[in-house]
This record gives sequence, C-alpha cells and structure tokens, in this order.
Amino acid sequence: MNTRLRHSYGFEKAVIDRILKPCNVSELHESFQLDHCFHLSGERSDTTILVVIDNTARLEAEARLRKVEADFSHAARLSTLGEMTTSIAHEIKQPLSAILMNAQTGLRYLRKAEPNLEKAEQLMSRIVESAQRASDIIGRIQDMAGKRAPTNTLLEFNDIVQQCLVFLRHESENKNVVFKNRLEPNLPFIRGDRIQLQQVIVNLIVNSIQAMNTTPLSQREIHLETSLDEHDQVAFSIRDMGTGIPADHLEQIFGGFFTTKEGGLGIGLAICQSIVKAHGGTIAAANHPDGGAVFRFSIPTESAATAVNKLALSEYPTPANHVE
Repeated sequence: MNTRLRHSYGFEKAVIDRILKPCNVSELHESFQLDHCFHLSGERSDTTILVVIDNTARLEAEARLRKVEADFSHAARLSTLGEMTTSIAHEIKQPLSAILMNAQTGLRYLRKAEPNLEKAEQLMSRIVESAQRASDIIGRIQDMAGKRAPTNTLLEFNDIVQQCLVFLRHESENKNVVFKNRLEPNLPFIRGDRIQLQQVIVNLIVNSIQAMNTTPLSQREIHLETSLDEHDQVAFSIRDMGTGIPADHLEQIFGGFFTTKEGGLGIGLAICQSIVKAHGGTIAAANHPDGGAVFRFSIPTESAATAVNKLALSEYPTPANHVE
C-alpha cells in the first residue's frame, strides 16, 4: 500500500494518538487527509495498513524560501520607491500647497466685516478634496513600502493598472513620456494580491521609462494593453520605444542579481517573475520588430483558476470515494 499525507505538521504524536484509539478508515481519512487507503484482502478484512511520510523538513524549507522571497520583494519595492523620491515628494506637495492656499483665502473671506460664508464653504470643500488626495497618495506609498503577508482576493485587473498609472503620473510627465493605453473593458476577475501585482506593473513601467532616457522626446511612448487571451487568462503587455534588450541578455533578463543599471540591485524582474508564477501565470520578454522592448505576463481568471483547482482535487479521491 502507498499512502501519503497532504499535511503533516506534528504528525508523529497525532498519528500515534489516533491509531491507538479505535477508529475506522473514514475517521483516519478525516484526521489525516489521506490520498489513498487500501484494505488488505483475505481473512483479515478488518485490517488497514497506514504508511506515513514525514514532510516536515520540506514544508519548513518551503516556508523559509517564501520568507526570503518576501524579503527580496520588499527590498525591490523600497528600491523602486527610492528611485521615485522626487516624484513622490512632488505628488504630496501639490495637494498640501492647495490646502494652504485655500485655507488662507478662506480665512480672508471669514475675517471680512460681512463674512462670505458661501465662498468660505466652497474653499473648505476644496480643502477636504485636497486632503483626501494627499491621504490617498500616502496610503499608496505605505502599501508599497509596508511589509505584510500576501492576501488572496478577487481583483479587477484594469483597476490595478489605472492605480499604477496614477502612482507614476508625475514620474512619466517629468520624463516627457506619453502612455498609449488599450485596456479591454469587462475583463473577468482575477484572484491574487493587489500590492504584489501593482509591484509588477510599476516595476515594468519604471523600467520602460528609464529605457527611453536617450530616446528623442517626441518619441517617448509606452504602449499598455490588457486583454483576455486564448487560455482564458488576463494578459498585460507593455512596450517602450527604447533601444530594446541586447540579444545576449534576453535569456537571463529574469535572473536574480542580473542588471544593466548602474547601482541596480538586479532583483526587480526576478521578483516580478516570482510574483507572476505565484499567481499561476507566466511572464516573458522580447524585442519588438519596430524597436523597443516588450514585456508580457498573464494571470488566470477566477473561473480558470477554479477549474484548475477542481482538476487537481479530482486526482485525489476523497474518503467518500473509497470502497471499504
């Protein structure tokens, strides 16, 4: 008989305690989530052999690997934010300056012999809007800089892309970059971590902006596209008008600690690949025939991910499917 456990945390004591107590096969399945269990044929038809494999070391190694990946991902986000310090400061300064100007003007209206309450109320409304804008900017920065466990929620992909474009608005304007967007409407929901996916998109956009430092100002365009591909996956592609990727770099572009930037960490694209894979997707890079680099990744939709999970579960019969 070949029996495996899907989970085995502190299994030894649990198995001993459970086996020493009278129980039937169904109860063993319920206790240990067995993949397969077979009865011995012959006179001892009431005898079941249970074989347990201790996966503790493997699971602990996987947990340590996930922690290292999370640390590198966090470092990559901080590195990206560090490169955008000037843009971030400008984005925050704008609403704060508006708050100051409207507050000073409002005070002048209120200090008049006959206060203009209607005008003061309008200015107060503008102050609230500016304060909310500043709060949203700080919130996005905190999300990117924070260190937290990944989440798994339903997400609208185009909404994630739009948030990234808002986050990078000043950075693109400062470098005279124009976005050409083709976002397919009504895309199916995907399931994943919003901040991680934003990290992937922000990293790819920042790389594209930096790749066009020597491109004439009139040609600095980034083409963004979202679509539903033939595999029922939500796809995202980005193309810049830079010099492209050297042919000898294409195969190692997603390798850890590989970089062509002066002072770069070389972990940005490696982290992007890790995040996309963790979401069940794929990512690839190529050079466009008309010039520039193209990056494309795809993420399974909620319906596609559910179908894959059902197929995987069907390979492991539940206790109800066993004939005792």
